[in-house]
Amino acid sequence: MSTQFSLAPTTFEEALRFASMVAKSDLAPKDFKNKPESVLIAMQMGYEAGLNPMQSIQNIAVINGRPCLWGDALLALVQNHPKFEYIKESDDGHTATCIVKRKGSEEHVVTFSMDDAQQANLLGKPGPWKQYPKRMRQMRARGFALRDQFSDALKGFNSAEEVSDYNSDDRPIKNVTPQTEITKISSDRPSRNGKRVEKSEYLTSTGASEVEITVNEAIEVDPTQLEEYKAQLDTCKTLDELKNIWLGLAPEYQKELVEVKNQAKTAIIENEGEDVPY
Repeated sequence: MSTQFSLAPTTFEEALRFASMVAKSDLAPKDFKNKPESVLIAMQMGYEAGLNPMQSIQNIAVINGRPCLWGDALLALVQNHPKFEYIKESDDGHTATCIVKRKGSEEHVVTFSMDDAQQANLLGKPGPWKQYPKRMRQMRARGFALRDQFSDALKGFNSAEEVSDYNSDDRPIKNVTPQTEITKISSDRPSRNGKRVEKSEYLTSTGASEVEITVNEAIEVDPTQLEEYKAQLDTCKTLDELKNIWLGLAPEYQKELVEVKNQAKTAIIENEGEDVPY
């Protein structure tokens, strides 16, 4: 009788080695190429949602600094939920409809139309909404319906198709890459169009010049995820382990957990008598 072979790690050290191997592989998605820390965090987030390591890496996308799941992966997680009963999807050429049934609840119906897409400024631009409008309507209706009824299965994940549209902006993108090192960053300017704008000064071949950088809004900190990260930091046994976890956290989580990290670091140093500069 044959047994199924699996490379799924069973310890933190195995997970680190596995993440390093994946990050160096040609099979690694661009979000994770040469980024073992990101691979490790994606594996953990996927595990918490019920995905194995390779499913996590292939189906989690980092868009606008936020981890998301592609629409088919969202559906797979929900279909594996014990309360899932059925899903029905349809499209009349103008409006996509998604009907989701959770055991013990009434049918939940969500629609997404071309009028909705127009109101959200999704139409008329190069990209999937112009090339595959039917598919994009389907993903929007599906994403809303699944999140409404199965938030416990999706663990806070949004659909990648939806989040990729959050960055839609009619203004042309300006290249503000400095020619050499940043020499000075001045104080913040007032907010414009809901986003903070910083005034920066760069040293170029022709002298100092000013550019404006639009700063993206901060990632919303999930309380449940925050507690899980806190627990991981509290249980670190070595400085290397602590450092690897810390560097894999988004800046918003680092800001909330800096005191926890420092306490864990102090405890490890007292036990081991060593230090690292981070």
